[in-house]
Amino acid sequence: SIFSMWVDPAYRRRGIGRRLVEAALGWAREHGALRVELEVNEALEPAVAPYEACGFAATGRRRALHAASGSTAMQMISGTDG
Repeated sequence: SIFSMWVDPAYRRRGIGRRLVEAALGWAREHGALRVELEVNEALEPAVAPYEACGFAATGRRRALHAASGSTAMQMISGTDG
């Protein structure tokens, strides 16, 4: 599983995040996954883009990340249950 993904600011906007997500999805499918779920800090709009580019869609579910910050994690999903 991927716990966290970060790309050095000097290398952002070059498709690196998308390629990392594609590699993880490929691995998951090779191992029989029909569906992949993740959470992303929805306040970080650039962080959402690679997932959307790889076919992930928001499920509408959210949870608090840190009570003090007010940040929320948005659940996204790729694939189907069958």
